Amino acid sequence: MLRRRKQEFAYLIAGLGNPGKKYANTLHNTGSRVVDELVQKLNQKKIRRRTSYLYYEAEYEEKNLLILQPITYMNLSGKAIKEAVSRYQIFTDNVIVIYDDVDLSPGVIRVRPQGGSGGHKGMKSIIESLGTDKFARIRVGIGKPPEGVDVKDYVLESIDGEMKIKVEEAEKKAAEAVIITITKGIEEAMNKFNVLS
Repeated sequence: MLRRRKQEFAYLIAGLGNPGKKYANTLHNTGSRVVDELVQKLNQKKIRRRTSYLYYEAEYEEKNLLILQPITYMNLSGKAIKEAVSRYQIFTDNVIVIYDDVDLSPGVIRVRPQGGSGGHKGMKSIIESLGTDKFARIRVGIGKPPEGVDVKDYVLESIDGEMKIKVEEAEKKAAEAVIITITKGIEEAMNKFNVLS
C-alpha cells in the first residue's frame, strides 16, 4: 500500500496560550489570539486537531503554512511544537512562536530571530524540547503586574478596558509581523516593528 506523502510546510507558526474557554480572554493567551487574528486574515476556517495542538493548513504567496495553537498548558508548550516539527519535518529556523511578554509595555511588539526564554515558561518548554533557541519569536507586550500582584496571577487575569484595546492592537500588529516575516524576511519585520515605543 502506498504511503501518503506528508505535507511540506515552509513555516510553522505557533501562538501560545492555555486551553479552555476560561483562559481565552486572559493576558497569557495573547499568542493564541494572534493565531485567531492570522487565520482570519488568511481566510482560514477549517481547524484540525492532533494530540497536543489544534492547527490550520494555509497557503500564502505560494508558501504552505502550518498554523497551530497548543492545547497543552503553557508550561508544556514544547510538547506540541516538538510533535509538529517532528511530524512534518520542519526546520527549527522556519518556526515562528508568538507569546505574551511582561517586559514589554502593552501594545508593543518585538520580533527576534532567536534568543532565550526571558523567564517565560512556555518558551522555556519549547527551547528544552527542541534543544535549541534558534527559532523566530514575536513577543507581544502585556506590561508588568501592578505592585503586590504576583506575575502568575496577573497573566491569568481577564482583560478589558484600555488594556484590552492596547493588547488587541498589538495582536493585529503581531499577525502583520508574521506575514512580513514569511514574505519579506525577519529583518524586514524587525525594521518595521522593533522601534522605540
